[in-house]
Amino acid sequence: MIHGGWWCSAYNRSIEISTATDLINRGIPVWNIDYRSRGNGGGWPNTFYDVGNATDLLVSVANQTGLSASKTIVTGHSAGGELSLWAASRFKQPDGAPGANPVWRPIAAVSQAGALDMVDAYEKNLGNNAVYYFLGCAPAQCPTRYQHTSPTTLVPLGIPTLVVSGYNDTVVPYNQAQLYNASAVRAHDNVTTYL
Repeated sequence: MIHGGWWCSAYNRSIEISTATDLINRGIPVWNIDYRSRGNGGGWPNTFYDVGNATDLLVSVANQTGLSASKTIVTGHSAGGELSLWAASRFKQPDGAPGANPVWRPIAAVSQAGALDMVDAYEKNLGNNAVYYFLGCAPAQCPTRYQHTSPTTLVPLGIPTLVVSGYNDTVVPYNQAQLYNASAVRAHDNVTTYL
């Protein structure tokens, strides 16, 4: 589980405690991770190193607790929705890129109100220029960063992917889900989108 908050240090994994607790009460183990955000050493590339390391650490923790890391689903909300689909795509990252060569891979991914097209989010100034500050540049200045972090460019994932967004969401508009869905369908990926 990966929290949102426009990758800003004002937010951390505590905002997912209620959701995590509900899932745990239903018998579902939860790995609620945190990461360095804008304002506390995060952004490109550190946030991606943190998410990659946290998801890889899941394998060791699962082995120590008798759980199976091979049956995990990654989910995230808002900025965490972007990071969850990025985490699911790590096997596609080139050598040397943050998160490349993962030891863990999910069996499915869920994005809730995710910022899934980083270029579109930048162009629409979502989150008061959050994408620019998170990646440290505009798309024309560092296209590779956008290519390696934007879920719309990371398809196909090769796993079932659920994308959920609200029609009335003014923070992360539903067109982000539509853009991801269109990219995934073009790539013949297994995507279900609910608006």
